[in-house]
Amino acid sequence: MLVSTRTYTDTRDTASRLKGLLEGHGLKAAILRASIDTSRREDCIFDQIDRGIDMLVTDLSW
Repeated sequence: MLVSTRTYTDTRDTASRLKGLLEGHGLKAAILRASIDTSRREDCIFDQIDRGIDMLVTDLSW
């Protein structure tokens, strides 16, 4: 699994766009949003790994 970081611009949802581009190239991608409570993030990452994702898209604030 690879992790891709991005910068949240507060104007455009670049994570969804990036996820769509990755999926368009045949990769399984997921987004780890900042709205996920910090106490749950590790579990969310492991859940996505269990689902077989290739790429996790997140921002640098996590």
